[in-house]
Amino acid sequence: MTVRDAEGPAAGTGELLRRLREERLLPIAGLASAAGVSVRAIGDLERGVTARPRAATLAALARGLGLTPPEAALLESVGRAEPLVGRERELRRLRDLAAGARRGDGPPPVLCLHGPPGSGKTFLALRAVAAVHDLLPAPPVLVDLAAGGHGPPSRPVPDGGVLVLDGAGAEAEVRPLLPAAGRVLTVVTGRRALSGLEGVVRLPVPPLTGRAAVELLAVRAGAGRVAAEPAAAARVALLCDGLPAALRRAAEVLETGRERPLARLAARLTPEHGRLAALGGGSLAELFDPSVRALSAVAARAFRCLAGLSAVEFDREDAARLCGSDPDLASALEETLDEALDPALDELVESGLVQAAAGDRYRLLPLLRLHAGNGGAGERAEVPHRRGDGA
Repeated sequence: MTVRDAEGPAAGTGELLRRLREERLLPIAGLASAAGVSVRAIGDLERGVTARPRAATLAALARGLGLTPPEAALLESVGRAEPLVGRERELRRLRDLAAGARRGDGPPPVLCLHGPPGSGKTFLALRAVAAVHDLLPAPPVLVDLAAGGHGPPSRPVPDGGVLVLDGAGAEAEVRPLLPAAGRVLTVVTGRRALSGLEGVVRLPVPPLTGRAAVELLAVRAGAGRVAAEPAAAARVALLCDGLPAALRRAAEVLETGRERPLARLAARLTPEHGRLAALGGGSLAELFDPSVRALSAVAARAFRCLAGLSAVEFDREDAARLCGSDPDLASALEETLDEALDPALDELVESGLVQAAAGDRYRLLPLLRLHAGNGGAGERAEVPHRRGDGA
């Protein structure tokens, strides 16, 4: 099941546009004038006559409404009608919490969606607003914390609505924004699990696996194209680590060459040394770098050491071996490497760059490992030497 399956007509583009317009006390004629879109076109959208508006139209309407970046992203994601694939478990949990919020069961529920960069946390949160519209129909409030929106929302969160706090990096950013009462569901997205927040439901958003990853590639690159080359499509999805951001980049690469077979892209992605570049390395680096920059110097150095891994899964001994072979880290920490390693690994897991696996093991996605090998976010500050080290 996708989010599209769970949405009724009222959760579509037209209903969302009408809610955003009426919230701003703007008549259709006023929006038409501000956006440069005809009254008839807006009316057709709101009545559901036009089901798939053009991207340029949505962008013009967002400007005319004066939408914040996350509000504009919400309008675009709903208007694009891209299904949310492979997130059935997350959707069920969201709807359960929304139902509890509607009943007023206890304090307003808070859900933290966390996971590695590029796993689709923001897209999931935005589509969740539409998916729970039947339960919480009031206009949503969206705050872009990653863009510096750390103050109170520009307007109060209405009773029976959803508050989305996107891109949270620390508990201190989130805590003062959480509603104390009311029938409200708060959805927080971030790479960190924000373990310092109490009374929060935490839901990891891992990469897509198997069929779901191929399905997302089909949504973006074309179902016919994927059906014509199923083995190559599965290979591309695998080499993108199931990360929605990487799969979308792969689809964009395919879009630039409509006659290019999927097998050719799979062949380009197979060698590790050229994989990031084949996916537009700059855009993925911009996605990964904020997590690396937020690390302590020791954790950042450990992350770069993990570039030497030969498998996706590893254990503490593997990490100790690689970190111990780094002359800078080894000379700076010397006898404290054993003491410093566990906190560094914990920090990497908390940051979303490394995932905890079964049996005290860890997972590092190949694309993130390759990014670490490229220096990830540039050179970090030097690891401080211990007192008595003579430096």
